[in-house]
Amino acid sequence: MSPARSPVTMPLTHAATAPIALVGGKAASLGRLLAHGLPAPDGLVLTTVAYHRFVETQGLAERIAVELARKRDDDYRWEELWDAALRIRSWFLGNPWPEELRLAIERSLSELPPGAPVVVRSSSPHEDSKERSFAGMHESVVGVVGTARILDAVRAVWASLFSDRSLLYRRELGLDPVRSSMAVIVQPLAESDRSGVAFTQDPLEWGRGTVEAVWGLGEGLVSGQVAPDRWSIDRGSGRVLSHEPPEERAERLALAPVGTALVPLDHTGSDHPPLKPSEVADVWSLATRAEEVFGSPQDCEWTYDLGSPLLTQSRPITTLPDDARRAHLDLRPSFDLLARLGERIERESLPAMSREADEWGDVDLSRMLPSTLADEARLRAEAVTQWRRVYREEFIPFAHGARLFGRFYNDAVRPEDPFEFVAVLVRDAAELETHRVLLAELHIEAVNTATTAARRHELETHYIDTFGTEEDRSQARRILDLGRASWRLRDDDNLYLRRLENEAQRALREIERRLGDTANVATGDTASGPASGVSATEEHLLQRAATILRALEEDTIDSKRPTAAAELPPGVRPRQLLGQPAGPGVATGPARVIATREDLLALRPGDIVVADALEPDTAAFAARAAGIVERRGGMLVHGAIVAREHGLPCVTGVTGATTVIRSGELLTVDGYLGIVVLDDV
Repeated sequence: MSPARSPVTMPLTHAATAPIALVGGKAASLGRLLAHGLPAPDGLVLTTVAYHRFVETQGLAERIAVELARKRDDDYRWEELWDAALRIRSWFLGNPWPEELRLAIERSLSELPPGAPVVVRSSSPHEDSKERSFAGMHESVVGVVGTARILDAVRAVWASLFSDRSLLYRRELGLDPVRSSMAVIVQPLAESDRSGVAFTQDPLEWGRGTVEAVWGLGEGLVSGQVAPDRWSIDRGSGRVLSHEPPEERAERLALAPVGTALVPLDHTGSDHPPLKPSEVADVWSLATRAEEVFGSPQDCEWTYDLGSPLLTQSRPITTLPDDARRAHLDLRPSFDLLARLGERIERESLPAMSREADEWGDVDLSRMLPSTLADEARLRAEAVTQWRRVYREEFIPFAHGARLFGRFYNDAVRPEDPFEFVAVLVRDAAELETHRVLLAELHIEAVNTATTAARRHELETHYIDTFGTEEDRSQARRILDLGRASWRLRDDDNLYLRRLENEAQRALREIERRLGDTANVATGDTASGPASGVSATEEHLLQRAATILRALEEDTIDSKRPTAAAELPPGVRPRQLLGQPAGPGVATGPARVIATREDLLALRPGDIVVADALEPDTAAFAARAAGIVERRGGMLVHGAIVAREHGLPCVTGVTGATTVIRSGELLTVDGYLGIVVLDDV
């Protein structure tokens, strides 16, 4: 079937015999289930022809190719991929539908039950194969009502081809995202109170299958928000071998005014598994019938509808563990998880870190006996290691709150600038005044705080007014509050952790003073004998403690270590460096490479700041610059924030910025295109 003659849409029942490249793996599988008489929801497929027509008509293929070619794949930080993904998503949602394509899709949508909620699901040609599943990587939009909203949801699903997690996953699989395509399934929503998955062959134990079930929508299980009941099944007889309940049945995922939300289970749900024994058997029977259809073990998704299980998806069990996919799914914590994280961080973790740092700061290490000092040093090293684990497991995920708001804001407001949302997050009136005073003390002309506050209020009001009902507006405010809390704490957690790390290093400095020979401490060489006033046994204890602290110092959680510049022939320097456009505008001036605080103090008006990473307590200095270039990437790094507050051109994510660029040479910074030109080369 040639592309010119291929249909834009088709009934899901026809997808069973259509090429995978046209309808995608998910639609093809559902079509085969329906063709064999298995219970599955019918619906409509928007083929990859629709995707290609939209992308080609709007010139998106070229723009996406440029966006993803700014640097080598391995040089992209995750934050930079998120920024690129947000820009691409804004292009999909912001471009109008070609009239002919829109009318063709609307005609097909008119055949669905009018006014009924639907689910809009991805069906990429790469999904659901034996080699890779892509399960959960692309977007599904649940509970959509009305043609206009369905068309919006279709574009959001298309854009999910280029989400941060999809880009990372495709990179690891060696797939070119620019050459990818997406079909889309539109189905009436089967909203059930019970859902789950079934593996007809347990990936970890041969001869057994597994049924998992949760109360509510199945996305709660797939996304990891709700822990399931799990039944182990003998493949030969279908007999239940064991039932493993979760630690707690407390919540279910349900439709909300905006998307989905976790809601508390009632007494019946919390005390009983979602499936009765006979229902476990029904689900297992349905899954094994799917295995017979496809001729290989299946990973099935199911839901209960009108008293019987209904298959919503069936895919081959991938031949290898898909650890990469699972890791990338974790990049997108849910609103409910982030809200709980934020509450725990503000009420428990940060106060505990502050108390511990205060207690350590009050200790006079110079008065401790050597053995006591060694014990104190080890305890501090253990505590810092533990807090770094909390940082990774709680603080870093909570940073996604600002990003969650950004995407939500863009989907609702559709701004021309995809990073307009940052102005809604940054600084309330009190923070702006504090910032203005700090800049004045540094003899830096401050932004007009009244204008900035008014702009923030204007954008926030417009954002809230975008939503039609009070229930929707209330949810929009909650997401904004979460984003602001995430934004506020993104600096605090670094400062609190740094206090603890500094106190641990204070213990190391005291040990070095006691031993009187830093070289010996660093190398562990005690051949020169005990230091004055320290016995051999005490020196051994102190040496061991120092080794632990030095390892702690080297194994920093900070991600600000510079990456190496691309290898070039001797004597050759690049004329142009590519990065991410982070602050609109163009400026030319002498480079000021920032390696120390003294470099910041030497900054002159009109200089171009070139930094590995601007810290919260030094970023204000950069306000006197003409432009900013930063090695770290991402719109939420401090260099980008300062640039946007002060209207400075800014390019971030410039690999090797501080090693290639030299102080004093003339630079041109193009914050529209993300280009830095070395004019002296």
